[in-house]
Amino acid sequence: MFDVLDSLKPHAHWLLRIGLAGVFLFHGIGKAMALGSFSQMMGLPTCVWRINVQAATGRWYKRRQ
Repeated sequence: MFDVLDSLKPHAHWLLRIGLAGVFLFHGIGKAMALGSFSQMMGLPTCVWRINVQAATGRWYKRRQ
């Protein structure tokens, strides 16, 4: 049984990464659905709140080269 677990050891870090990504997506999607109301509630401009949502969901725009 431990031989099977030892063979999975090099890939164990992906389990933690997937769990963390899921948490960020869960919280970011809720913010994205009601962008205007969240920004009013927090007293921030919508553009600042949009940056917050993009950071939470991992959707950063690429630089033009």
